[in-house]
Amino acid sequence: MPGSTRRAPRMAPAARRAAIIEAARPLVMRYGSAVTTRQIAEAGGIAEGTIFRVFADKESVVQAVVDEVFDPAPTLRGLAAVDRHLPLRERLVAATVVLQDRLSQVFGLLDALGWIRPPEPEELDRRPMPPAAINDALRAALVDIVGPDERLLRVPAPELAHVLRLLIFSGTHPMISDGRLLTPEQIVSILLDGVALPTTREDDPC
Repeated sequence: MPGSTRRAPRMAPAARRAAIIEAARPLVMRYGSAVTTRQIAEAGGIAEGTIFRVFADKESVVQAVVDEVFDPAPTLRGLAAVDRHLPLRERLVAATVVLQDRLSQVFGLLDALGWIRPPEPEELDRRPMPPAAINDALRAALVDIVGPDERLLRVPAPELAHVLRLLIFSGTHPMISDGRLLTPEQIVSILLDGVALPTTREDDPC
């Protein structure tokens, strides 16, 4: 097993595992499954052998990075941190920033690994939060961000959350958007204002 004479500082296994994942994440995002344990070790400032004290093999490290990227907890924390005292539009922009960051990471990882689709549902269902639960949690977080300003909407807050997530997904996906990614401000403007110019009754053709 390759290694070096460097001796890594002592760490609890959980802390060592987290440090290795942190070092590996940008490398997996760049090289996909072609990343090497040597690259990971150099990025983490450790010997290659240290990796195998907490991971069975390189594939286990890559899978740990996949699990972390798909973990909704950081996104849910980001949504919870949106300042509820901001105006509705600004709250939705802040929420869109959080959700676009998650999707950018997911899309980047899928591209790096050469996957044409996310992990299979049965694999995701074995994780702490299956896809359905993640969708419910994200929808509930957005509804909470809307809060009492739901009275300003023409649709219920859950419907706004649904449409917002659709816009974020399509506006963040590099292929669906044809490389013309939408900014958070553009997404929220489309959601709240539409794309038609304001009209008077005389101008309205309908």
